[in-house]
Amino acid sequence: MEKDETKTTAAEQPENTQSVETVETPDTQSPSGEDMERPDAPRDGEGCEAVTVIIAETSAGHPEYAKIVARSVKANLVGTDALVVILAFNPELTLAQELLRTLNKAVGSERIVLMTDHMVLLNPTTLCELGCRRGVLTPDGVTLGECQTPKLMYRSVLLKMLPEFIGTYADFDVFLEYDEYAHPKVMPIIMRQWNQDNWLMPVASDNPKPEVLGQWAKTQRFMSIIRTEWPRSVVRFLEERYPE
Repeated sequence: MEKDETKTTAAEQPENTQSVETVETPDTQSPSGEDMERPDAPRDGEGCEAVTVIIAETSAGHPEYAKIVARSVKANLVGTDALVVILAFNPELTLAQELLRTLNKAVGSERIVLMTDHMVLLNPTTLCELGCRRGVLTPDGVTLGECQTPKLMYRSVLLKMLPEFIGTYADFDVFLEYDEYAHPKVMPIIMRQWNQDNWLMPVASDNPKPEVLGQWAKTQRFMSIIRTEWPRSVVRFLEERYPE
């Protein structure tokens, strides 16, 4: 839809009102909406919400994993103006140290999405969905934080929290402890078994079948690859889904 660039003049405005830009109305309007002209959805960089996606590499051996994850983010994180940053694996620094250094030097946006190179966005996902606190039920019925999916965080909170974490928590406990630090009383969404839920598809098999991956990828939002080294069939599946 093309925007009408004309503006009403001050003389035409009622007293004590501000000038507003006018836009065209759809050419046809039907109650069902079948023939109604719709505006395009917002695109990244055009008034969308700024966010920095930080992908932490978990080992030095497979840097291509993080690149595939980054392509999945660019394809599926909708309604944002996203900057994707890959944290190269550094055995001399903990994740908390690396995050703190990156936030102080290179990241200006308040909203941060933290991922590892073993988390993949499978389908279009919004910041609201990433921001939902998720949990799982143990056999004892205890609700725990969920650390296999991307987490929406806030830079100001991380800058206060991370110095307390350095030397205290294992690297990826940051995903769990953030919830308790930032909003401990927020009730999580309870995730069911992976084949009964539309959130997470964990990949633990040595050689999952491509047709099975394709079937479940139609409904799940996230893939979590449990294995340290990705099965070759998973690499092929994701490279085809998110080509360079």
